[in-house]
Amino acid sequence: MVYQLHIYTIKPGMMDSWLELFDQHIRPVHDELGIPVVNSWVNAADNEFIWVRRFNGREIRWKVGEYYYRGWGTEWGNITSGIPNSHIAKAEVRVMDEAANLYAGACCDQGNDYLLQGEVDLAISSFSQAIALNPNYAYAYCRRGDAYSEKGQDSLAVADYSRAIILSPDDDKFYLYRGLSYVKQGNYDLAIADYTQVITLNPYDAENPYDAERAYYERGIAYSMQGNYGLAVADFNQVIALEPDPMRNPWSGLAYKERSIAYSRRDKDALSIADCDQIIALTPDDVDAYGYRGVAYEKLGEYELAIADFSRAIALQPEYANAYYNRGVAYLNGGDYSSAIADFTQTIVLNPEYSDAYHGRGNAYADKGEYNSAIADYTRSIALKPEAADAYYDRGLAYRQLGEYNLAIADYSQAIALQPEDADAYHARGLAHRLMGNYSQAAADLKRAAELAPNLGR
Repeated sequence: MVYQLHIYTIKPGMMDSWLELFDQHIRPVHDELGIPVVNSWVNAADNEFIWVRRFNGREIRWKVGEYYYRGWGTEWGNITSGIPNSHIAKAEVRVMDEAANLYAGACCDQGNDYLLQGEVDLAISSFSQAIALNPNYAYAYCRRGDAYSEKGQDSLAVADYSRAIILSPDDDKFYLYRGLSYVKQGNYDLAIADYTQVITLNPYDAENPYDAERAYYERGIAYSMQGNYGLAVADFNQVIALEPDPMRNPWSGLAYKERSIAYSRRDKDALSIADCDQIIALTPDDVDAYGYRGVAYEKLGEYELAIADFSRAIALQPEYANAYYNRGVAYLNGGDYSSAIADFTQTIVLNPEYSDAYHGRGNAYADKGEYNSAIADYTRSIALKPEAADAYYDRGLAYRQLGEYNLAIADYSQAIALQPEDADAYHARGLAHRLMGNYSQAAADLKRAAELAPNLGR
């Protein structure tokens, strides 16, 4: 196909009448003749009108000639270029195959604008037009991949990023973006391979550090998602070592946070706290840092410090449901059941689907001896998260306190079905069977509990 690119400078005050002429007369005749107007734009700042038409081959002269003899001779002074002298002050017309590449670039620009406006489907259409015009346009594949990723269509995004990589195998950004889509799909090994390729192609450069630092950061995230916290910490260490000041590079600031979480998952809570201290020293209003440090303090049994951090996070962000929940856990562990109930209730107000908040409030009610309220909350938690064995186990304990041994046994059995190695559930079910006089079942359960945890009950 051959494309003809037109750039017209419209005479002052005539843009509106030109647009009317173009849309009502020029475009329809083009459609009749099989010379489609692919697209058009107005550059108001320079009073320019830009449009592209497409031919199936180099039959421009006779096509335009036919156009002229359809009655437009009085309007068109230059048949070959198709310029109506009544409206055009200046014209640039290119008849060449390369016009397709120029138009492909314009389509990409338009797609980028659509993405900024949140018009993802229109962006995909524009990038697809660019690819149709130039099938070797790696950037267009990449940007269409970005649009697919924004829609959550990550399989299509991966396919486009892969095509971009084939066309331009040395562009590290294509690997980076494909890695992000792999993570969204849960393909962490493939993501890690892509991030490693980014680092290989673009080692740290003091003049442009961001690609390498981000690749280390994203690879650390992928390792964390796999539970490989040691490797994650190593990558976050690398990000911080390359540029430790979060004010100079955002990835190091994020690396401190993620390293704090990884340390906490490895039960290195003192190191987690140190990272949060660093973040707070640099950015005193960082809500997440207070939240993460509060979790670490809580794990260390420093409930008052944990409560102080969660309270600070709530003061900074009053709608922070996780902070209310975690403060509720700290209150519960510290024995302040009423405050725990209040925080779990506020968590539920902010997020009615927060199953752990119902479970936590159920535990607080149970510790206060309010077993019916506890059972109601455990039941709601189970409805929201039926795979949570602990909720069945705790509801079983509440049923046993009320003397509902059959219901307790049913819940312990469900907990065992979900976690077959749960010694506590076997032990609790054995005690419930004993209370009902089911001595053989009780003996079997207590024996199994002792096999799984020899020190249980001692």
